[in-house]
Amino acid sequence: MHISYNTRMAAWLLLVSLLTIGFCLLASAYVSQTVAEMQEELARVETALQTEDWPGLEQALSQSRQKWQKARPFWLGLMNHQDVTNIDLALQSLQAYGQEQKREDVLNQLHLLDYYLQLAVECDRLTWSNLF
Repeated sequence: MHISYNTRMAAWLLLVSLLTIGFCLLASAYVSQTVAEMQEELARVETALQTEDWPGLEQALSQSRQKWQKARPFWLGLMNHQDVTNIDLALQSLQAYGQEQKREDVLNQLHLLDYYLQLAVECDRLTWSNLF
């Protein structure tokens, strides 16, 4: 049986489209999972900040940075580099303010970092507006 060129091309396009959508869904799930893990760590940072446990805050920040450093290379391949840079800068500022024990600045950077993480999830979500 002979399959026409148009049928073969349509089948290949359908296969490539399905694989692309599958990859996008997996990437979106990975980003969402990473953000959820980071937010758990940042909740520990906020708890330490509220009790003014500066050594605990440093430890929680260190663990957050370790999680981020593991995820960062994958994010660079999946996302806009500016989003990754914003998260890097917020984490760096958060650590610096934590070392200086500036409570208000740490709190502001925590909220900024949370915003950047939520923005990353929103921008990576598979929606019509993100596709076109």
